[in-house]
Amino acid sequence: MLQGVEVIDGRPILYGAGNVPLDWSPVRPWTHKSALFRLLLGKHGVSRVEMVPILLHHGRTVPAPENTRTEILDRIGMLSRELGTEIHVEDETGFVSLEREPPPRPLRAFVPDGRMGKERLPSSKQPPQGVIVKKLPRSAQELRVDFPGGVSLLGFELVERTKAGLGINVATYFQTSVPQREVHEIFFEVVPLDGDDRKVWTGEQHEPADWMYPATRWKEGEIVRDFYHIRSRGKVERPTRYEVYVGLQADKKRLTPPASDRKMRNGAVYLGTILLK
Repeated sequence: MLQGVEVIDGRPILYGAGNVPLDWSPVRPWTHKSALFRLLLGKHGVSRVEMVPILLHHGRTVPAPENTRTEILDRIGMLSRELGTEIHVEDETGFVSLEREPPPRPLRAFVPDGRMGKERLPSSKQPPQGVIVKKLPRSAQELRVDFPGGVSLLGFELVERTKAGLGINVATYFQTSVPQREVHEIFFEVVPLDGDDRKVWTGEQHEPADWMYPATRWKEGEIVRDFYHIRSRGKVERPTRYEVYVGLQADKKRLTPPASDRKMRNGAVYLGTILLK
């Protein structure tokens, strides 16, 4: 999410460069109001930082309209002033000039030593706002599906129809009865009722709460809400009904629930049918 700019020792720090590639959430309005940052380089590094307001519109970035541009620049300015940095505006673009160039730093060649590896970024110990709920909202459909390992699916929210280019918004509600030691990923499958396998959307795996509250941090009994935007796959030539399924996987292996009265597909649980047009 968009944060302020601070200047330390003549060097700019962008604490949050905004949300460009991630999913759009209607319940978190600032996830789709963002900015592109342009860094102008001088002899000794960055001499100017410019901020161009943009909007994330269902998976695509577009220039922000006039009223929203002002709102975005005002937010960057407010957050930056709290860090001691003044943001100026010129031609509907925010900027900060670095009057004192930082001292030059000697260049050193980087030689890998063989110890580099893929490391996971630390997740927040506290869940993001809105992820933990006391009970399912009235708009959610209740169900109970128990996955192996103590995690249960309690309900979901799914619209009945949408335009194909807008994708599909799904909210799911999970609960664990025991501490989880493995990283869990939620995945979706979207299957056309016309039987054309070329239109099947598979994958869409992600960690809960936009990767910010993994199952290893869940507390027993709390209800975790996960919101996800499934992007469209190609064009829909005519209105088509799709079935939406959700599942869990741990260590890249799908967790198949035991026998249930819900329809299943490849270890995923049927949520409902949606019309794409």
